[in-house]
Amino acid sequence: MAYLPFFLLLCAFPISSTSPTLAESSTYTDTNTPTLSEAVRIIQVNAIQELNQNIVEQETLIKNKELKNVIETQKTELNTIPVLKNEISNQKMMIDKMKEEAKEKEKKISGLETKSKDIGVLVKFMRTVLNQNIIKAQTNGIRQVTNLENFIKMTGLPFNQDDAGNIIPIAGHPQCMMDYTTWTEDWRMVRYSTQPQAANHCDQAPASSINTGFTSGWHRFVFNGVDARIPTHAPASQYYQGYGQTCGTYGASWMDGSLPSLGEPPKDVTIKFSGGGQAEYSTKFRKPAKVVACLDENYQTFYLYHLVQVYQCNLAYCATTEF
Repeated sequence: MAYLPFFLLLCAFPISSTSPTLAESSTYTDTNTPTLSEAVRIIQVNAIQELNQNIVEQETLIKNKELKNVIETQKTELNTIPVLKNEISNQKMMIDKMKEEAKEKEKKISGLETKSKDIGVLVKFMRTVLNQNIIKAQTNGIRQVTNLENFIKMTGLPFNQDDAGNIIPIAGHPQCMMDYTTWTEDWRMVRYSTQPQAANHCDQAPASSINTGFTSGWHRFVFNGVDARIPTHAPASQYYQGYGQTCGTYGASWMDGSLPSLGEPPKDVTIKFSGGGQAEYSTKFRKPAKVVACLDENYQTFYLYHLVQVYQCNLAYCATTEF
């Protein structure tokens, strides 16, 4: 703000034409006209007030400018948020991809570990079979066994050939080398009869006078030293009218599905139960199962079944030696 020259400020207070002369000033006093010192003081006060006002305005301008700068900075930061979001999204996608790749690698590693275990079990089994057959070959006078291929051909051990034509002996799936339960109870043997047999057995746990203590897992059926199989068809109508007409239980098992070949992986099948005048007593009694073909020490095929506890009593798993 510009200030008026001092003499102009003085003009703001003109001397009246009727003002007294210096000679008269001692006897004349105009109460409405300020003295020179008062005029100077008023001018100073006004100048200070205007200066203070100017300072306040300048401070306000500075503050407004600083605030504007802050706002502009915040606007700039806000404009960068979408970019940051996009970067975060990209990083998240990369992390998810890395997680998926890690999972795939874990699966591959797990598969390799399982395959390695299976191969180890198979090699152990083959060594046992090989040693047994060498003894048999020597006993039969076969002494010139130059390689495994000739040995397999001489002994009749089942085999496959790979793409290169190499002989690969078949010992069954590695599951055949794992632990399983063997059932030998006579009442489990299928004996079709129009006359009821004792039929109070039930494949549930815990064991009791009726319950067999049957638990889920891999099972084998052997009667009098002969391997048995769960029937692959329902019994004829005259054999499932009442208790014990198939084996020693009310609802006897049969397998809906074909048997796998030696060397194939365990096959999914369904176990059904006949009884009550029906080939399948009730669909709710069905149980999922698996079956795998194995080779015994005499090169005879037998079957292992992965079975679970039956739905209710009196249902049980039975098998036949007649194929």
